[in-house]
Amino acid sequence: MNKLFIALIVLLCSVQSIVAQDVLITTEGEVMTVYVEDISSSTIYYKTENSANASLQRIEKSKIYMIKKADGTKIDLSGAASTPTQQATTPAASLPMNTELSEEAKRRNKELIDAVNYAASLPEYDNPKDKYASSFYATIGVEDNSVMCNDDIEISFDSESDTYCGYGRNGSANISFTIKNKTNQTIFIDLAQTYFVSNGASVSYYIPTAYSSSTSKTGDVNAGTFAGAMGIHDYQTNISTSTVYSQRIISIPPNSYKTLDKIQLFITRGKLCNGVMVYYEDYTKNKTYNHVMIRFGEKKKSPNTLLKEGEIINFTSSNSPLKFNFHVTYSFSERCEATYQISINLFMKRMIGDSNTYANFNGKHIINDNCPWFAGSTAINVNFGFDMGYFQRP
Repeated sequence: MNKLFIALIVLLCSVQSIVAQDVLITTEGEVMTVYVEDISSSTIYYKTENSANASLQRIEKSKIYMIKKADGTKIDLSGAASTPTQQATTPAASLPMNTELSEEAKRRNKELIDAVNYAASLPEYDNPKDKYASSFYATIGVEDNSVMCNDDIEISFDSESDTYCGYGRNGSANISFTIKNKTNQTIFIDLAQTYFVSNGASVSYYIPTAYSSSTSKTGDVNAGTFAGAMGIHDYQTNISTSTVYSQRIISIPPNSYKTLDKIQLFITRGKLCNGVMVYYEDYTKNKTYNHVMIRFGEKKKSPNTLLKEGEIINFTSSNSPLKFNFHVTYSFSERCEATYQISINLFMKRMIGDSNTYANFNGKHIINDNCPWFAGSTAINVNFGFDMGYFQRP
């Protein structure tokens, strides 16, 4: 069958095309009628419509068996397709994460990190109540090895009030990141390689949505697919058009900023580590919420381990039970042929004991307005029917 298949390809390649558009033939036998715009070392860029306003699509070269141009030119990629390499999934000319910063960028980066961590450490209380807290508020800090700023972009993040995640009052905890373009050039963000990581679980900002269509014709499936592409109508069969995806590359104009969509702070549900878990709460008919719960100990067995109202527990990046990361990939080319990457490492920096007073203790607002935060439950008297463990104080 393979010899017949190869012989058929050789025969078809000698036939004069009558197709007006370019044709991509994938290694799976799919025929895509497109307008090829450019071909790089690892990627083919194309449009599905012959229009300046049509969106630019791309496909890995390793997935294409042959390109047949509208002028009859044929480009055989079977050799490259048969030996796919890491280049197919890694951006060309990708530079190391957290690349060298200028002195000015280092100064600004330290300034941004210090500002977040200072806000996350305020305020201080010296008189906690002798009452167990049923919930807590937590602030988010930034690790010193993070890069919030280089010479090209600057990143900030915010959780706003809707990150309260106790008892479903305001929904699941969310966080959003803003990317500022500091240059005089347009910057392009590759959402497929821009990630948020929550306690080891990652999610990409690119969520592909697609549609495709096909026309039904008669003939042998394998032979007909290739024959139809080459204009031999006796062999024509089901031919699918290219798949159109949601926008993967977004642009940020010079000296402006763009805020990415909010994303859930806790991606997975269940036990994250000893004494820490995320679970569903359903308080409406149409929505369920992600809540974080931290169990310090059982009231009867170890009361000294329980969190009290107004009590503050500080964490470092090494002993914090909750850690997050934001990783962004950007380029100065719409095709993202050369990419740059920076990363921010976040962690739960502080817990403040509370009992549903919603960020107020002794009549004072206990969360600094400039500090991203979230909230959860201390699980004093909650039993899930399995051992979620007990979190040890740092």
